[in-house]
Amino acid sequence: MTSCTGKTTENQPVTMPEQTIEPQVQERQKTNEVSYADVTFTTLDAKEVKLGDYKGKRILVNLWATWCGPCVREMPSLNRAYNLLKDDNYVFLVASNEKIQKIKGFADATTFDFPIVKADDMFRPFDIQVIPTTMIFDTEGNLAMTKVGGLEWDEDGVLKQLRAIK
Repeated sequence: MTSCTGKTTENQPVTMPEQTIEPQVQERQKTNEVSYADVTFTTLDAKEVKLGDYKGKRILVNLWATWCGPCVREMPSLNRAYNLLKDDNYVFLVASNEKIQKIKGFADATTFDFPIVKADDMFRPFDIQVIPTTMIFDTEGNLAMTKVGGLEWDEDGVLKQLRAIK
């Protein structure tokens, strides 16, 4: 797994002066802790969408940036997963916190099928330390899973995990 630094993050302690920080678990399961229904994104045509607009659907929110190599590298597999899951009651929102013109320029230069949106400048209310970070919400709007780092989204095991979310 890689983060936007381009370095492998899996199973390698991070050494700092006088301390060693063990890697954090890169996947966590959560349900019924926080309602994110009011989290707002802006579409590239300046419309506001909230996660709550998609109640009853499973939502995959991928937080990324145009300058993040691992973010951009995972997008082709994310696009394939989007096409494989769109008939499985999934909505994808691929969100950058960069200026809207920068995001539009990226979107115009690519052929991805999923919606690319603008997030709050600080990715609020998500406590994001590393990009790419992807959160999957269940049909009730609860955070069901978080994945940190780049991933091959169209691998069978990953698709099975995503389909298992209610």
